[in-house]
Amino acid sequence: MGFDRNEIVKDGFREEFWIRSYEVDRRGRISLPVLLNFLQEGASKNADALRLGISHLEELDRFWVLSRIAIRVRAYPRWGERVALFTWPSGIDRLFALREFRMTDERDRVILSASSAWLMLDGKRRRPVRIEGLFRERGVPLTRDSSGEAISKLPSAACGEEMLSFTVRRSDLDLNDHVNSARYVQWVLDSYPEETVHAEAVSGCTINFLSEGRCGERMEIRTVRREQRTFLHSVIRIADGVEVCRILLSWG
Repeated sequence: MGFDRNEIVKDGFREEFWIRSYEVDRRGRISLPVLLNFLQEGASKNADALRLGISHLEELDRFWVLSRIAIRVRAYPRWGERVALFTWPSGIDRLFALREFRMTDERDRVILSASSAWLMLDGKRRRPVRIEGLFRERGVPLTRDSSGEAISKLPSAACGEEMLSFTVRRSDLDLNDHVNSARYVQWVLDSYPEETVHAEAVSGCTINFLSEGRCGERMEIRTVRREQRTFLHSVIRIADGVEVCRILLSWG
């Protein structure tokens, strides 16, 4: 992605960029996994500016993981278009650090909004740690604002129809040596018929991340239809039957 400029706005971060040819599908429209990667990139840069980024947490042997996210897409930007992403911390809910996202087009219309919840994990035990003290030290707001939506806990689709099975590859992993969040969305989209993916668009995506996926593990996707154009998916590790991720997709 080619960034024109970026700037810190209060506690948030704003970034403008052009959509590149390798970020779109065959219709010239950006894909949902790429959008999710954009959101993660914006969150990372904002965390760095707040002294809560990867390099700052390494000193404490801690790291961030995305726990839940709800994305609403009004329009998908296309190849050659310019968009702006704005993200900001929106308070704390128990162990969760909350974060909001907005994406606008060249006419300053909101085309995407998202609410997310993040956990800070201990590097050795890989267990959540409390964040209030560190946020106070860094001057990050603790009070939850009203800009976002509550992200629901999704039910399981483990009893659903098996749609796809595969092996996690090295290219699926991120800096924390587990599966990148956007890869789960890509796997689920790959389980749909080609005509569905290319004829329609996802308007809503809610994700609950439940466990870590590792290289070499066998996974399967199970699916339950919730409504006419809404489907619930579970990504399950075959070896032990553990649900790694749940994804709810709404089309149209």
